[in-house]
Amino acid sequence: MKGSQTGGTMLFRIYSSSAGGVPGPYGVSVHAPANMERKVRIDPAGIGTVEESWEFKSQDGDSIQLQIQYARGASTPDKAETKFYSAAKPEFYCIYRSEQSTDVVRSPAADRVQKVLFKAFGPTLSPLFDGSEQLIGVTSDPWYTRQTFLPAS
Repeated sequence: MKGSQTGGTMLFRIYSSSAGGVPGPYGVSVHAPANMERKVRIDPAGIGTVEESWEFKSQDGDSIQLQIQYARGASTPDKAETKFYSAAKPEFYCIYRSEQSTDVVRSPAADRVQKVLFKAFGPTLSPLFDGSEQLIGVTSDPWYTRQTFLPAS
């Protein structure tokens, strides 16, 4: 919130593959059916290659597409606590306590991405993604679990 020292993530749009998840507790979800495919190949040397294809299309014309291929690497377990705020009603937030395993696929120190294509366009997304953006990082979370809490009154 303006003038606050509180940190967190502000959610301005959530694409939900479930129509029942709209508008959601944050009031910013739109229905966007998902089409997702994932392939994992492990060669005789034990090297894993992952190919993923994701596509979301909302009824209001937004579209997100991601196609990526990368070599799997070691993942690191982590725990976090994060606050997620609603852009529609900034006073509302949830607290997420998560545990996950993260494989940093692309960073300034490493790059195991073999192919990547990302497109985001439509009335909400085109002003944010005009073609001048650069992909600077990719992480894969082979497993993720979270607990969601509302703040104490």
